[in-house]
Amino acid sequence: MRTPIRVLIIEDSDNDKELLLLELRRGGYDPEYVCVETDEGMNDALDQNEWDIIISDYSMPKFDGLKALQIAKNRKLDIPFILISGTIGEEIAVKAMKEGADDYLMKGSIKRLIPAINRELKEKEVRRQRQIAEEALKGSELKFRVLAESAPVGIFTTDAQGLTTYVNPRWCLISQLSSEEALGNGWLKAVHPDDKDKLAINWQKSAQSSISSNAEYRFLHPDGSIAWVIGQAIPQNDAKGNILGYIGTITDITERKIMEAELISAKEKAEESDQLKTAFLHNISHEIRTPLNSIVGFSRLLIEPDATTEERDRYAEIVNLNSDQLLAIISDIIQIATIEAGQEKIHEKEIDLNSVCSLINSQFSANAKKQNVSLVCTGPVSGHEMHIITDGTKLVQVFNNLIGNALKFTKQGTISYGCELVGNYLKFFVEDTGIGIAPEMHEEIFKRFRQVESTVTRKFGGSGLGLAISKANIELLGGTIWVESEIGKGAKFCFTIPYKPSRPVLKKENITMEQPKNKKTSNLKILITEDEKDIDTYLSLVLRNLGTEILHTANGIDAVEICRQNMDIDLILMDIKMPEMNGYEATKEIRKFNKDVIIIAQTAYALVGDREKALQAGCNDYISKPIRKVDLLNLIGQYFK
Repeated sequence: MRTPIRVLIIEDSDNDKELLLLELRRGGYDPEYVCVETDEGMNDALDQNEWDIIISDYSMPKFDGLKALQIAKNRKLDIPFILISGTIGEEIAVKAMKEGADDYLMKGSIKRLIPAINRELKEKEVRRQRQIAEEALKGSELKFRVLAESAPVGIFTTDAQGLTTYVNPRWCLISQLSSEEALGNGWLKAVHPDDKDKLAINWQKSAQSSISSNAEYRFLHPDGSIAWVIGQAIPQNDAKGNILGYIGTITDITERKIMEAELISAKEKAEESDQLKTAFLHNISHEIRTPLNSIVGFSRLLIEPDATTEERDRYAEIVNLNSDQLLAIISDIIQIATIEAGQEKIHEKEIDLNSVCSLINSQFSANAKKQNVSLVCTGPVSGHEMHIITDGTKLVQVFNNLIGNALKFTKQGTISYGCELVGNYLKFFVEDTGIGIAPEMHEEIFKRFRQVESTVTRKFGGSGLGLAISKANIELLGGTIWVESEIGKGAKFCFTIPYKPSRPVLKKENITMEQPKNKKTSNLKILITEDEKDIDTYLSLVLRNLGTEILHTANGIDAVEICRQNMDIDLILMDIKMPEMNGYEATKEIRKFNKDVIIIAQTAYALVGDREKALQAGCNDYISKPIRKVDLLNLIGQYFK
């Protein structure tokens, strides 16, 4: 059997109205309803019927939820008012609650409707019972006792001096004191220590002045839990106006206080998130514009007619260094975006930890030497244990971030790194003798948009994403990362990954179509597919010493046709994003009639899975933009003598 309920719905959408009615029926109610969408309609409905509850949409073309709330308040009707919307923000929600709304819901969280209605109808019944109880108190003592013992709110009485003479069972349940313990001033024993003095003083003033008292305070239970209550008491006078005592009630509002705290917390978190993102955007803007300023400025100086050869060489070196810095920042931004989107994947294969340590040393030794910092590899695992299965790219990236940070914050001294086998895990570390990190920041530095201090950030630079990316990569690999550090005592970053020793035979996910090295790189027929003219010009200049003939096209359809007419093409640089037919489709078509030509995909996408997608389409290899000359020539050299 469903429970009958009279519902006044203020809504302009038939679909949303039907969803509300469906949820009411699912919740065990049999709704009798009227749906209106104007203030006139609402007033007519209130005049013609009595309602158990009002459910109002926040935003409508001719009306809105706050105006409907004001109409209900002006009529002083004891009808629970629930605001519901698909767009309401935390600020408006808090405002609505302050103006008298009993609850608010997002349309995406419609399952909260029934609990909210149950709670508000329960509270309405509590108010009704309290009113009955208070009216009954005006009658005989016997009637008062009967009602008080069964009332759903806490009830107490006092003498003329304000000392408690009676509490009902509900009062005892809320406070968790016995009726004997509550007598006199004993009830104060259950009040929270932080509220006790203020409450006692205010109650004493009210009792001495024979005036009504209202207070909001907390009971502290023996188990440490807290109950919030609203207490109110009114004086009882004899026919001559002399004070006889007080009759009062307490109502448990713990659930409401929890909801208010959650709203405030959500608002604070949203504000904090906005502040962090704003700070991050300011920092990223600075970090991008700094190298960009050098690139633009020195690029213009390169074409100054009075610049010497030495000056042009120096300008070109500055442009190259700042280009690498800018590319690193952009790569971090792209990777954090893929991590946030849950698109980051791992690609495991066999790696040699000796090679990883050697690579790291070669990458950082020159910079370490310039800073008078010793770079030392210590504590490696040995023998066959050096060969493991993991994502080597992500492992090297984590090391690069950690050692790069160590160099940034270590003016002189030592940076050591290495690994050891601990049970079923490999434990890696990077330890420096730099400025150190305060203990309270040990967790914060791994969060997105977090850095130690803005002043340190400005002094040392950086996007603030490196450690967040490192943490995400390590967790993808199945490990953890942490830091051990104090201010002025250096820092030791540690991370673990599962130990997976290499197997005799490894299954290769992608088999490339590498050909025997049977042709010299100085005698190649090359096809460049590229729809950006500047990039096509750049590639032509890079490859001018390799090709006896270089062909060009700007779309995939023409690329396929050129290959049909020139079966002697040795190398294709295949742009992925082209008009009419993209690089993937063009490669698949070419492979139908030419299995031998070397095809290298070149793309600005550079996201997780792009390389695998290119190989699956039939490309021999993959290079991401911006393309450095040395990288491209080395890659081509792998396929030709």
